[in-house]
Amino acid sequence: MTVESVLSGFRLETKTALIDALDGIDQVALLDFPSHMNVGDGMIWAGERAYLQSLGIRVRYTCDIERYSPVALKKMLPAGAILLHGGGNLGDVWPKFQAFRERVVGDFPDRKIIQLPQTLYYDSPVRARASDRIFGNHADLTVMLRDENSMERAERLLPSVRKVFVRDMALGWSPDIPTSDMSRGVLVLARRDTEAKGSTASVAKQLSAMADVEVADWGLKGLERAKWKATKIPGRIARQNDVLLDSRQTAKLLTHSYERMLGMNLQAGVQEFANRRLIITDRLHAHVLASLMEIPHVVLDNSYGKVSSIYNDYTHKFPSARFATSQPEALELARDLLAKGNS
Repeated sequence: MTVESVLSGFRLETKTALIDALDGIDQVALLDFPSHMNVGDGMIWAGERAYLQSLGIRVRYTCDIERYSPVALKKMLPAGAILLHGGGNLGDVWPKFQAFRERVVGDFPDRKIIQLPQTLYYDSPVRARASDRIFGNHADLTVMLRDENSMERAERLLPSVRKVFVRDMALGWSPDIPTSDMSRGVLVLARRDTEAKGSTASVAKQLSAMADVEVADWGLKGLERAKWKATKIPGRIARQNDVLLDSRQTAKLLTHSYERMLGMNLQAGVQEFANRRLIITDRLHAHVLASLMEIPHVVLDNSYGKVSSIYNDYTHKFPSARFATSQPEALELARDLLAKGNS
């Protein structure tokens, strides 16, 4: 299958799910903008915006979790649905994001709320029961889950919640791929956070005899990093003053800042990947980006099976992807792909 044929099917199903969930609503708030240097979260946001735009849905209010204002939301969106950004933090692995969405659910008991596609994982059954109680008490809440393992966990851990399977929304974004004759070496994009499983970066040393190898993780460097910090200044000021945070003007200014941050994140990811001979990664959206850019790549799992779940469910259909269950297998697959590229 080609990338285009895979994406067309995925996108049609996702649009249908959004239409069903919104049930005629054409104005929304989209909360939890990823105001951190993570290309993957930016890809999800860009995909969410692309899907909404394609359906004629207007986003009236946006915020990140540190600059959320229920007052500003009500001013900018007196009526309409509240959408919560998708990703991989539904549960107790990243507790501050779960706390934020539970706060929003409590603040707006009478609004339609849609949690966009997430991976669900709870280490604590007690914490899961608390979330089920908060979510289950809401009158009109839909939780979209992006893999079958999350759906199965949700049946056990969130029995009171309306759930629906929807694929990861980063697949709705189309990167602007630069053209160049330059051929770059191998990129090992390896996690350095709580989701890391082993040392993916260790594969780099063993590949160095076959190709130039670079090890990195998501992030901005040099001048782009300085620009990022400057772009965040309005948000820092607004956070210190509730009167500012609650105003329409601040909400509009923050939206402009978010757009600039999003552009920097996405551009950094595309530039890092462009013209690579091969990519090896344990990040889900590095796998997705390599698939969208049609770059040969090897994928390893994260700490709790998020990557393998989505790969097994649907992203295995991308022709440039190979999955490895261990670092030795990743090395073997990488050597095979490099050899084929040289032949």
